[in-house]
Amino acid sequence: MFEAEKDLERAGKPLDLGDYSLSCFLSQQSIEKALKAAIMVFAKDRPPHMTLQLSTH
Repeated sequence: MFEAEKDLERAGKPLDLGDYSLSCFLSQQSIEKALKAAIMVFAKDRPPHMTLQLSTH
């Protein structure tokens, strides 16, 4: 969750400078990391990684 919070903080700087695409990207990364952290807490397991799922099929 620490990394998610740091990414969200980092997203504010490009936003202030008008770099909206970088701000959106960092915000998306923050959300993804926060969701993965929540899954790990509630599922008590690591979420599956897409490349691992693809390699088993």
